[in-house]
Amino acid sequence: MARESIVLLKNQDNVLPLPKSSSVFLTGPSADNVGYQCGGWTKFWQGVSGNDMFKNGISMRKGMETLVGKDSFTYFNGLLINGSISNANLTQAVELAGRHEYTIAAIGESTYTEKPGDIDDFALPKGFKEFIKALAATGTKVIVVLIEGRPRLLGSIPDNAAAIIDAMLPCELGGQAIAEILYGDVNPSGKLPITYPKDPANAAIPYNHLVTTRCAFNYCQMQWDFVSV
Repeated sequence: MARESIVLLKNQDNVLPLPKSSSVFLTGPSADNVGYQCGGWTKFWQGVSGNDMFKNGISMRKGMETLVGKDSFTYFNGLLINGSISNANLTQAVELAGRHEYTIAAIGESTYTEKPGDIDDFALPKGFKEFIKALAATGTKVIVVLIEGRPRLLGSIPDNAAAIIDAMLPCELGGQAIAEILYGDVNPSGKLPITYPKDPANAAIPYNHLVTTRCAFNYCQMQWDFVSV
């Protein structure tokens, strides 16, 4: 199910699938966190972060290690799920990105459900956007993997990413499915079950059909339309 539900939103110059021998740097707060892959109502009401409570869980990092070997990529992360990162960790991440042809950045949301998960700002934390921009500035091809339970606004991220995958909440075995898609063992066949908004002006929209309303005096430009990708 995880393999079939993951959506490839962007694939500039067919950067994906990656050759299994390629030079890859893996980073991001969701790259090694099965709890984030599962979201709320997993183990506990608000879910749980981390891997310890998922005996059979496979994070992205573990999925890639199984598929291509742990020596086939470099892993480092200092970015927190709220978008904050220390100057030292940012410097190290940028340095590592510059050494590799491809950088996979797994970002998104922490676990949540119901009222405690309500948000007033649809945008992903500013720190995520700055992080992706800093990585891309090194010349590495950035591949963004979104682990999220709702379509968070991406801002400048699509402009700085060579490829974007929306894995949504693929849960325990999601890391295996994502790795298989990244390296071409599985073709990403999922279609967007929502219209993905581009800015706050068009966030309150019907989720299950194409948008035909108008934003102010002009058509609402979306990030991606329902089932278009």
